[in-house]
Amino acid sequence: MKVSKYLELFRTLSYPGLFSGECLNALKFVQDNYGQAESHHVIYEVNLNDPARTLDFSYKFYEESSPYPYWYEFDYDFYSKCNLSQGYFIDLTGSASLPSENEEAVIRVTGREKFELIRQPLNNLEKFLADRGSRVLYLGNLDHRGYSESVRIETGVRTCRKLIEFIQGLSYSGNISLVEETISKIEPYAAGRAYLLSFDLFADRISDRIGAAFFPFTSLNDIQDLVNFLTENKFCLAEKGQDLIKWSGDPLPEDMLQQRINFIKIQFEKNKIVSVKAYLMQSDEFPLQFMFSGVH
Repeated sequence: MKVSKYLELFRTLSYPGLFSGECLNALKFVQDNYGQAESHHVIYEVNLNDPARTLDFSYKFYEESSPYPYWYEFDYDFYSKCNLSQGYFIDLTGSASLPSENEEAVIRVTGREKFELIRQPLNNLEKFLADRGSRVLYLGNLDHRGYSESVRIETGVRTCRKLIEFIQGLSYSGNISLVEETISKIEPYAAGRAYLLSFDLFADRISDRIGAAFFPFTSLNDIQDLVNFLTENKFCLAEKGQDLIKWSGDPLPEDMLQQRINFIKIQFEKNKIVSVKAYLMQSDEFPLQFMFSGVH
């Protein structure tokens, strides 16, 4: 389905706790410039513990001559000001290959200069993950946010204990006890006890900010229990939580085969939680691998 069709349908929906009318109107800029692209999956990213009712928008697509899918991510701070700068990710979830084995496909995202800068740390990271039964699932370039010396990495892991072991092994500079305490509370709500770990990889370190994402159970009762947990722990504003429940229970829009919460990401930096985000997915197909592929 074309990106324009997703956004046309989305802009008719009513979730006032999550998205303001101003935000929905601003999405017209993305629609006008990228609406003819074909995509099976789109994501609306909302910050649950922030009163601002804005969203970042992403869609999955295939580049000519590349066997791997890619993602564009449009930040509200840019598209609302008619700025087309975007994040650019290669999606390796459906492949057993490593970024180092797909150099040209990765360079399409990073550019050659940045790839050479992070080549060795990326090789080291691949070995670190392989020794622990995991691999890079997504690799992204976020130069538009000022991250000119790093790439965004997402990898998968099962269980809170293994997640903490990963973070320790990566020499994360923040409060690991806070991460462990938070994710231990989350574990009953995580389907398959599966997590995504995201961070920025530099030549000599990983970022001070990391994200730990989990896939919620999909039944409406489970979503209601999750929202209760999130609001009670001040991870989510009450009005946003109610619209999360509504998003999960509403009838599917025209031509959609899925509309659900794909995952929830908690971002940590130093000694605090800096954000809790919901990634709301719409799709015109049913991609089981989209949730769990590559998560070990």
